[in-house]
Amino acid sequence: SGAHVIVVTAHAGGRCAEFERPEDLSSCDANGEIFAVARDLPRGLVDAIVAGHSHAPVGHKVEGIPITEAYSNGRAFGRIDLVVDRARKAVVSSRSFPPRDLAPGDYENAPVRPDPAIERVLEPALEAVRAERARPLGVVVETPIRRLAPISPLGQLFTDAMLASVPGADLAINNSSGGLRADLPAGPLTFGSVYEVMPFDNLVVNIRLTGRQVKQMFAAHFQRGRRVIGFSGVKVRARCSAAGAAEVTVTRPSGAPISDDESLLVVVSDFLATGGDGILRPVTPAGGFTIDHSAPLMRDVFAAYLSRLKAPVTEEPLLASGRALLDSDCER
Repeated sequence: SGAHVIVVTAHAGGRCAEFERPEDLSSCDANGEIFAVARDLPRGLVDAIVAGHSHAPVGHKVEGIPITEAYSNGRAFGRIDLVVDRARKAVVSSRSFPPRDLAPGDYENAPVRPDPAIERVLEPALEAVRAERARPLGVVVETPIRRLAPISPLGQLFTDAMLASVPGADLAINNSSGGLRADLPAGPLTFGSVYEVMPFDNLVVNIRLTGRQVKQMFAAHFQRGRRVIGFSGVKVRARCSAAGAAEVTVTRPSGAPISDDESLLVVVSDFLATGGDGILRPVTPAGGFTIDHSAPLMRDVFAAYLSRLKAPVTEEPLLASGRALLDSDCER
């Protein structure tokens, strides 16, 4: 048709409360990332945007571009109607609709109900999913491993797995507050429990940072104070001044200092390496970090690590590891 539809995943979609007038953004989160994307695009380049990740309802227009986002977990759908001039191969008008729950009822004068034919097509795939969810990993978790804050036992266990997956790695870092979506439950562990912890297909990425950059990254993180990160391979001590500045010391687990000019092999996710949560933003090079798209999934690395553990897993050693020592809250 000649229409250019861009699908964007944004971490802050732009949550809205009213949908009667799509051009009216007064009920929306004015700082939504996807709104900024629409404003920055050259006019006429994009005809529609389908947003996601923030689980927020959007059915609006920004700079003439219709945007839709429909909650999470497949509970609703979004709709944008585009009228295309076939001769000119161009969109001549568009209409935005509010997200609609997939609840029983009528839509467009027709009943909404499950389609048995579709259910039959999906059943073999759903059966395979059920079997994979129930697959045992051969390890018992004696106590729940929780995310918690400001120190995350699950975040530390997860980064232990990341660190062990890359020979010679010095440090592993992950966003624990948003990147890990469930606690690890007590009992015989299955792949389904691991999937609940890490439902994203994030890749394991190796980057190089100097000791100075690692300290800079931790200092910026502690000063922001909004998100929890898990890390493995080093110990961090942060002293916070009355003005809120963070003075960070990073050492090896043995206590050996890490010099500013020392090169460290750091394991992160592709989400962090491409700017996610801003954790690596202070130390990201101008051209960005290189991403190996053939790298393993973090979820699979975590599952493999857990399956190799011989002793039952408990939370207390992770809480008592002393990896991070914070003298005070560095958030301004």
